[in-house]
Amino acid sequence: MYTLWIAISLIVSLLGVLFFFPNYEGNEFPLFMDLAVVFIFIPSVLILNSLIHQFIYWVIKTKF
Repeated sequence: MYTLWIAISLIVSLLGVLFFFPNYEGNEFPLFMDLAVVFIFIPSVLILNSLIHQFIYWVIKTKF
């Protein structure tokens, strides 16, 4: 169950980072982009950062 949760978190956060990367060039709704950055992009980046740390910890723990 833990690996399923990690996989789902990884997929959802990667999609959030890829689709909601802030691009203000030619944007008709900059306020929506600001809200998407605050509510989707930044949490997705933080989740990815946490998953990367967990993966490094897991590699170190299983290797040594």
